[in-house]
Amino acid sequence: MVILVAVGVMNLVAMVGLAALVLVEKTGRRGVAVGRIAGVALLALAIAAIWLPWLAPGLHAAAPMMS
Repeated sequence: MVILVAVGVMNLVAMVGLAALVLVEKTGRRGVAVGRIAGVALLALAIAAIWLPWLAPGLHAAAPMMS
Protein backbone atom coordinates (compact mmCIF):
# COMPACT_ATOMS: atom_id res chain seq x y z
CA MET A 1 0.00 0.00 0.00
CA VAL A 2 2.90 2.36 0.70
CA ILE A 3 4.25 1.74 -2.80
CA LEU A 4 0.82 2.50 -4.28
CA VAL A 5 0.72 5.82 -2.43
CA ALA A 6 4.26 6.73 -3.54
CA VAL A 7 3.57 5.79 -7.17
CA GLY A 8 0.22 7.58 -7.06
CA VAL A 9 1.89 10.80 -5.98
CA MET A 10 4.22 10.57 -8.98
CA ASN A 11 1.86 9.22 -11.66
CA LEU A 12 -1.82 8.40 -11.28
CA VAL A 13 -1.95 6.19 -14.39
CA ALA A 14 0.98 4.11 -13.14
CA MET A 15 -0.76 3.70 -9.78
CA VAL A 16 -3.94 2.43 -11.43
CA GLY A 17 -1.88 -0.06 -13.47
CA LEU A 18 -0.01 -1.25 -10.40
CA ALA A 19 -3.26 -1.58 -8.44
CA ALA A 20 -4.75 -3.66 -11.27
CA LEU A 21 -1.67 -5.87 -11.25
CA VAL A 22 -1.96 -6.37 -7.49
CA LEU A 23 -5.68 -7.17 -7.85
CA VAL A 24 -5.04 -9.79 -10.53
CA GLU A 25 -2.18 -11.25 -8.53
CA LYS A 26 -4.27 -11.53 -5.35
CA THR A 27 -7.57 -12.73 -6.83
CA GLY A 28 -6.67 -14.49 -10.06
CA ARG A 29 -6.30 -18.25 -10.40
CA ARG A 30 -2.83 -17.78 -11.83
CA GLY A 31 -1.82 -14.96 -9.50
CA VAL A 32 1.61 -16.37 -8.68
CA ALA A 33 2.48 -16.70 -12.37
CA VAL A 34 1.20 -13.18 -13.10
CA GLY A 35 3.32 -11.79 -10.27
CA ARG A 36 6.45 -13.56 -11.46
CA ILE A 37 5.95 -12.51 -15.09
CA ALA A 38 5.35 -8.90 -14.03
CA GLY A 39 8.43 -8.99 -11.81
CA VAL A 40 10.64 -10.30 -14.61
CA ALA A 41 9.19 -7.75 -17.05
CA LEU A 42 9.75 -4.83 -14.67
CA LEU A 43 13.28 -6.01 -13.90
CA ALA A 44 14.00 -6.22 -17.64
CA LEU A 45 12.60 -2.70 -18.09
CA ALA A 46 14.82 -1.39 -15.29
CA ILE A 47 17.90 -2.97 -16.84
CA ALA A 48 16.99 -1.79 -20.35
CA ALA A 49 16.50 1.78 -19.08
CA ILE A 50 20.22 1.94 -18.35
CA TRP A 51 21.00 1.82 -22.08
CA LEU A 52 17.71 3.20 -23.41
CA PRO A 53 16.86 6.19 -21.20
CA TRP A 54 13.77 7.06 -23.25
CA LEU A 55 12.08 4.07 -21.57
CA ALA A 56 12.02 6.03 -18.30
CA PRO A 57 11.28 9.65 -19.27
CA GLY A 58 10.79 10.81 -15.68
CA LEU A 59 14.32 9.86 -14.69
CA HIS A 60 16.87 12.45 -15.65
CA ALA A 61 19.82 14.15 -14.04
CA ALA A 62 19.01 17.29 -12.13
CA ALA A 63 20.47 20.52 -13.39
CA PRO A 64 23.42 21.76 -11.32
CA MET A 65 22.57 24.50 -8.88
CA MET A 66 24.18 27.86 -9.47
CA SER A 67 25.33 29.66 -6.38
